[in-house]
Amino acid sequence: MRVRWQDAAREELAQVAEWYEDRQAGLGLEFLDEVDHLVEELRQNAKRFPRYEEAPARRDLRRAPFKRFPHQVLFELIENQVRVIAIAHPSRMPRYWTTRLKSPLPSDDLE
Repeated sequence: MRVRWQDAAREELAQVAEWYEDRQAGLGLEFLDEVDHLVEELRQNAKRFPRYEEAPARRDLRRAPFKRFPHQVLFELIENQVRVIAIAHPSRMPRYWTTRLKSPLPSDDLE
């Protein structure tokens, strides 16, 4: 399955990694390694992750939690593609990313 990132999610990824790196040298890289692992899981079987509880019935929004870090990847399944919408902390600013659902699917990937 192809994984595509919205620009805002890509920016969040960099910000969160930088935040962890500022707290402890090497921790940002560990976060990025976990992101790489989770993205590979999305490619292989994105449907194994639970639907987002508050998702409209017509949208296949899902969340993939990290094992080590208190964040999750919020994504939407569209045909055979995964659209990454946000790298979000589940208890900070809930649902802030919903405005991103109106954005078109990006044309480039972050591998």
